Amino acid sequence: MVTIKNARGKGAEYVVDFAIRQSRNVAFDSVLAMFDTDTAWTERVRRQAARGKVALLPCEPCLEALLLQAFDHKTQGLNSQQLKQKFLREFGRPAHDGQYLRDADAAFFEQARRKAKELDVLLALLKA
Repeated sequence: MVTIKNARGKGAEYVVDFAIRQSRNVAFDSVLAMFDTDTAWTERVRRQAARGKVALLPCEPCLEALLLQAFDHKTQGLNSQQLKQKFLREFGRPAHDGQYLRDADAAFFEQARRKAKELDVLLALLKA
């Protein structure tokens, strides 16, 4: 069984710290933190995650880039803010909302996982 917790962003450091705090409250088999690399992504955060036994799934530079790529949108040359704005324009809601995925079929997800290794890792975990 997979349990998903939302740290509500606030940067890589906060997300990793949130994951560590959550894992102290419940005996999870494993803990994974997925976050954007555009804020507070440092070597110190990597070490903190290792000490807290949190696997990392960084989105370079942000989740919106991965999702836009999965939907065959161009992302090259855009910074995080531009990617977030483009995502909002294209889908009418923020990436963390998830509503845009409700109509996607299994074929879409199989294609998406080949386009971004982060999506492949995430989908593999969700199937477990």
